Formats: sequence, structure tokens, C-alpha cells
Amino acid sequence: MFLVDNERGQSLTIDFGPRAFRLSGSASNGHFASKVTLTGREIAALAVRRPAGGAEISYSVQTPHDDQRTFTGRVHLIEPDGWSVISDIDDTIKRSNVLDKRELMKNTFLREFIAVDGTADRYQEWEREGAAFHYVAGSPWQLYPALAGFAETEGFPRGTWLLREFRIKDRSSIELLNSPQDFKLRTITTILRAFPPRRFVLVGDSGEQDPEVYGELARRRPRQIAHIAIRNVTKETLAGERMKAAFRDVAPERVTLFEQAKDLKSLPARPSNKG
Repeated sequence: MFLVDNERGQSLTIDFGPRAFRLSGSASNGHFASKVTLTGREIAALAVRRPAGGAEISYSVQTPHDDQRTFTGRVHLIEPDGWSVISDIDDTIKRSNVLDKRELMKNTFLREFIAVDGTADRYQEWEREGAAFHYVAGSPWQLYPALAGFAETEGFPRGTWLLREFRIKDRSSIELLNSPQDFKLRTITTILRAFPPRRFVLVGDSGEQDPEVYGELARRRPRQIAHIAIRNVTKETLAGERMKAAFRDVAPERVTLFEQAKDLKSLPARPSNKG
């Protein structure tokens, strides 16, 4: 998928049940950005409840008569209030070893993905308590099929995926090598702005800039960030210089450094949106 030719100016039609919507033309990287509106009655008729909680609507993509391929997707229905988990991927739910770039490449492109022990079970518990999930990472979109398949196989809750756009022919090929810090700040802030009454638990790891990103978000939007959990792959402490700087002005009880998923039991079970 890194080598396919991205098509600009193409238009697709997607079907939500009996309703069809024509999308605006694709950008140079082949991505679409369109908004469609369904009535409350249409949503109620199309929505499917998941056993663990939450609901979603499926859609399909129309293809030309001579194209027999089938493309489908899901829209996650998220209530205006409640709580959500925003999770990193590499070294948070998937063992990647980002501190060793050679190992990172092997674990990304050559080896079967391996889940961080116990994390799927903990996420499932949070889902049963009503949490919605957003997976936000600096990985390129081309890895989405493999990552989403891994998450489903390992039993991680369904959720939205927000990954970095990548195209060999433009500047994004250079930016992919840069730190994902700015991308995560922008992307997570967009989620927070979309759901102002909701409270959020941010889960990441210490291998890259998750502490710095999450600390900055907690300072900017303290009413929304209920807790921060960092998988401690660098063996640091909250009293160390890096963590003190990352979480300055953030109450210590709102931050957990953990090495095993069982250490996440102290997280707030149901964050109040009155805090």
C-alpha cells in the first residue's frame, strides 16, 4: 500500500442504508474529506448496538458496474457526554520497541504483531463501563489494515483510528520521519473539541513524546483530561527531571506510570464530567 498510485479529483458514492451520498473529490494523496447528515430517525433505524456497549452504523461504497470489489466501513456513534480512552499504539498496545529503530522496523514490517500483555483485557473492562475508544498514533495510514486486523484479533475494543497521512511524492514522506508530537497534539485536540462535555483517559508510553504531549493537553484542557497513563518502557519515575517537566502543573494523582496492565486498576472507573 505504500507504493500504490494515489488518485486526485476522484469522487465516490457511499450508501447508508437507502441513502446515498456523493463525496467531494479526493485530494492528491487519495483521501476524502466530506460531511454527510442523517436524521435522528435514520440513525435510529441503521444503528447496531455492540454487546460490550456503544453503537455503530455501517456503510458501503458504490463501485462501477465492471468492478466486483466490495468496500465497507463503520461510523462509531459517540454520545456528547460520558468518557473516552485515547490510546497510542506502538509500545502501548503493540510491542514495537521504538527505542531501537532496527527492531522497530522489523516489528513493523517483518514480524507478526504482538500485543502488550493484559492491555486488551483492561481496555475491554473500560469498554464494558461505557468507554469509547480512539486510537491515535504517528504510524502512516498505509498500516491501518494490518493494525486494525491485529487489534480485532487480539480483542481490543473497536474505535476510531487516526494515523498520519503519507505519500511518497509529497512533503509527508519527509514529515513521517519527524517526531509525531505535533500530529498528536493537533489530532487529539480535534477530538477534545468535538466532545467538550466528555472526559478522557490518555494512554501512551514513555518511548517517544507521549508524556510531553499528554501533559501539554492536560494543562490546556484540564477539565477534560481525567487521567494519564504512561507505559514506562524507559524505566523512569515521576520524580525524574523528564517526567517533572512533562507533567508540571498536573496533579500527581492524575498520572500513572505503569509497566504491566494490572497496574492500571487505580484509574478512575467512571470519570465525572463535573471535575
